[in-house]
Amino acid sequence: MVKQQLILCVLLQLTLLPRCSAGGSPSCFAGRPFYHFAPPQNWTNDPNGLILFQHQYHLFYQHNPFANEWGHMSWGHAVSRDLLHWQHLPLAIAEDSVMIFSGSAVYDSLNTSGLGGDEGALVAIYTGHKSGRQAQYLAFSIDGGMTWEKYRGNPVLDRELTDFRDPKVFWYEPQHQWIMVVALPTQHQVAFYHSPNLINWDFLSTFGPEGNTGGLWECPDLFEMPIAGRDDHRWVLIVSSAGPHQGQNGNQYFVGQFDGTTFVNDHSAELALYLDYGRDFYAAQTFNNISIDRRILVAWMSNWNYAGATPEQGFRGRMTMPRLLRLYPDDRGLRLRHEPMMDLSSFPPLIALDGASAEEINAQLSLLPAETAYSLEVDAAASLNLSDGAHSPFFSYRNNEQNLIFNRSNDASCFSHRDYAAADTLHLEDVFTGKFTLFFDSNSVEIFCDDGVCVLSYLLFPGISLNNLKMSGKSLRNVTIRSLHRP
Repeated sequence: MVKQQLILCVLLQLTLLPRCSAGGSPSCFAGRPFYHFAPPQNWTNDPNGLILFQHQYHLFYQHNPFANEWGHMSWGHAVSRDLLHWQHLPLAIAEDSVMIFSGSAVYDSLNTSGLGGDEGALVAIYTGHKSGRQAQYLAFSIDGGMTWEKYRGNPVLDRELTDFRDPKVFWYEPQHQWIMVVALPTQHQVAFYHSPNLINWDFLSTFGPEGNTGGLWECPDLFEMPIAGRDDHRWVLIVSSAGPHQGQNGNQYFVGQFDGTTFVNDHSAELALYLDYGRDFYAAQTFNNISIDRRILVAWMSNWNYAGATPEQGFRGRMTMPRLLRLYPDDRGLRLRHEPMMDLSSFPPLIALDGASAEEINAQLSLLPAETAYSLEVDAAASLNLSDGAHSPFFSYRNNEQNLIFNRSNDASCFSHRDYAAADTLHLEDVFTGKFTLFFDSNSVEIFCDDGVCVLSYLLFPGISLNNLKMSGKSLRNVTIRSLHRP
């Protein structure tokens, strides 16, 4: 969880306010998202404690129960059976004299901790922040996560450090022990610990600095994955850090080997691989208590450079769509691909055109309702431009240049922060077919390229309603539009 200078949010509020009113004008704010998680009210940032338990996905999250700004950090809580419809639950772990920073949750089915009964317990392992120092704490639940009790012996791991946070814990079956990976942010390292009982922790090793060391390292995750098409597997280490765009946050990952003690990167120490190439993707985590061939990831959909100043209307912050990760080999090594956890075939097309001109496509788009939750699928063999009709394109693709461009500087009427109202160019190193699936939802868009080879996540103020979307380009094929509104 990012806690880079606690004055950040105050400075943002004082100096970088959007042009909308404090509540966000209707023209800037397109309403609550339909299929992205957002808190019922007030502030959220990192997803925490992701776990599948008793056929429900539990999403905990960094939450300020009192205001639309960072502070009073506690764990909010919601559950879902399909990762699309979320039931909001009461605050799970509340701040007291200690702020409740990011962490993870596990199902202690064998009751190794002694905190549960015959059926074990859910145990949350999180960073407690108090008086400028960070240590690792426990809370537990014996009623399926509905109520939580803080462990009386907290903290369970304290190195008397200012920056020591965001523990991800999982069960390592080969050695019948719990493993914790936790960030040493300013050192650009993660540390590994092991425990037989979630309470007594011993140091194993560190990894880093490698990859991108331009910013703090936070919110680590470590998990095993099968390699597609091979009878083999690797371990993937995720770290929140500086991202692919200069001066912006993001998530990098490393692919390698983990033997229960040490993680070894398969690639060169200089190589930086990124989960997402947009500006609004951070603190990514995957669900625990789930099979290794079904690794589901969720991230916070914002950017610390302007998160505290974005337009809001009763809440501020949302999560990305849940994504299924797969590990594929190519001629450069192993790379992750992303698959949105949404079956588009269950949504009837509003438009399905093949070989139509841009003029014909736009004529049909203009007749559609002013919805803000929809998907666009298109094969753009030569080029593609997307706009709202009133401004230059916010998204462009040029096959001959192998470039993707996302530009939010063309409409800064709602939000003009310099790190938001900017244009990003992504050069595609791979052979690229120009196949795109875009998911719009209120004030956000996620762009999946070539079946998830790359993904870009961005907030959009104002949002772009379906009837205002405009397309241009050459060789546009298989254009499909679907409404994603659900009751």
